[in-house]
Amino acid sequence: MKFVMSLFAVYTFHDNLEVVPKEWKIFMQDRMKRQASNITVLLENMMNNVIYQECFDELSDLVAEKLNVSKALTVIPLESLISVGSFRTIDYAILHWMIERILAEDKNAALNGYSITDLCTLREKQHFHRAFEP
Repeated sequence: MKFVMSLFAVYTFHDNLEVVPKEWKIFMQDRMKRQASNITVLLENMMNNVIYQECFDELSDLVAEKLNVSKALTVIPLESLISVGSFRTIDYAILHWMIERILAEDKNAALNGYSITDLCTLREKQHFHRAFEP
């Protein structure tokens, strides 16, 4: 399980290693970080392969629970996660941000330069988009 948690931790932050939650650093050993591109290929192949998508989803949900992703998201700037598709929880956090902006009638809301419409377009390209299509 620790190995799988390490895979997801490295994959989640492979582009932005400086914002890794303190509790996750144990899973971000140097030897794992050096393999970030291989880990990315492995997990993206699982995500995009019809045979392994369900397994990826199950692993992602399990790891999200074990790593307490919901809590970790409270200390990580949402801007750092807009193109991360490793956990369904990230989509929930971004949707929550968008709903708050819409309810506040903030027509110029942007997250890291992306408008709400742009964010929707960007997130539609992520793995968990099917769960949020409606």
